[in-house]
Amino acid sequence: MSHQSPSRPPRYSTLSLAPVPVYPNAAELEIDTDSIVSRNDHSREAFEFCLESSSPSASSRHAWATLRLWSVVPRSSQRPRYISGEDVEGSVILDLKRPQMIHSVVVLDKEGRTYPTPQTVLQRGINANVMYEVVVKINYGLLHTKQRINANVLYVPVLRAPPLPLLRASAYFNGASSLVGPVEDRRGWFTLPPSYFQVSTTKDTTPSTADIKCTAFIANPAAYTRGTVIPCHLICELLGEEPYGQYTGSSSSSILTLLTSRKSPIFLKLLQNVRYSKDPQRIAPKGQFVKVGQSDKDERTGHVKEVGEAVWWKTISNNAPSFATPGKSSLEGEIHLDAGLLPSTDVPFLEVSYTVSLSFSSQEGLDVQPLTTQRRSSRLSSAIVKIGTAHDMESPIPVPFTLRPAPKKRDLSTVETIPYYGRTRIMGA
Repeated sequence: MSHQSPSRPPRYSTLSLAPVPVYPNAAELEIDTDSIVSRNDHSREAFEFCLESSSPSASSRHAWATLRLWSVVPRSSQRPRYISGEDVEGSVILDLKRPQMIHSVVVLDKEGRTYPTPQTVLQRGINANVMYEVVVKINYGLLHTKQRINANVLYVPVLRAPPLPLLRASAYFNGASSLVGPVEDRRGWFTLPPSYFQVSTTKDTTPSTADIKCTAFIANPAAYTRGTVIPCHLICELLGEEPYGQYTGSSSSSILTLLTSRKSPIFLKLLQNVRYSKDPQRIAPKGQFVKVGQSDKDERTGHVKEVGEAVWWKTISNNAPSFATPGKSSLEGEIHLDAGLLPSTDVPFLEVSYTVSLSFSSQEGLDVQPLTTQRRSSRLSSAIVKIGTAHDMESPIPVPFTLRPAPKKRDLSTVETIPYYGRTRIMGA
């Protein structure tokens, strides 16, 4: 049996008698680049799903049909798990009280086409589920009684990050304490459009104001593996009336220093946008082939949330006189990616996308406002990034330079309205 349906488009149903599985944890979603069989925390396990006889006495009931599935899973896993390229291996065991003739056994109706299979989606805060089942249908007796076994399984696609650029790979391989910045390694960084701010001091007896240009960078290529980090860089420079657009007054330099401190009011956040169809039965009528992107996106509903924020620290080169530039300061940083993040997905019934977005917030003693002129928009910069599930096999694994920050506490002071469209189960044919 295969984890994808090669015969026809996925079938959509609104009824499932199987119990809803527990939420998957990060260990179940982790994919190792090496053979997971050799890992100490993984083992080949058998999972059984049974049909019992309908006897009124519990002591006389027995499992007359059993679906047994084999899967290599973490030891803490509570269900079978399959990744891209694996076969769904198992058997059906019948324990009948009297002989019965088996007329036919159908496993798959094989054809040449396959369809994309997104990861299992079962998360708090997302009002949509994508669930995979291995189903055994049994018709028996003179009245053709129908019974079925539903086995919920976890599916994780292998979506590898692209190879790392040479200088970045070398830094990880040699255990460097920082990455080469965007000034020295332009090809190794993706540049977000610059943002402009007017920053004023609010505590000084003589308040001062400075116009500042901030440019954020993220490591290139803009595709990363969950459980690692997105390396970031922030360069801020003073703007003025001089020909080169810089001035170095003492008050302005003080503002620049405050703006690029470790507790900078400039934030670089990772936003997750999950969009799904309100009525998945309308997307792929039975027997029709639907290409990715063909569904009516106007019928989709969405859920946007922040899933990461850059941790900043002062650039080491700032302390070296040879790298010091008047009127300019920079920060290094990284966005920690949770190991349980949904990977980037784009299929007819589900879209998961990620955006790195620059934002700001005034802090004590410092007022930050977007700078709007005839030539400049007040809109802050952003960039689309991809999140995958596995590392590139030829590149070193990205190493974080900071500890993972503690998760933010949920704000319970507001009430969030979440639309409900009924429980929907998406499964292969």
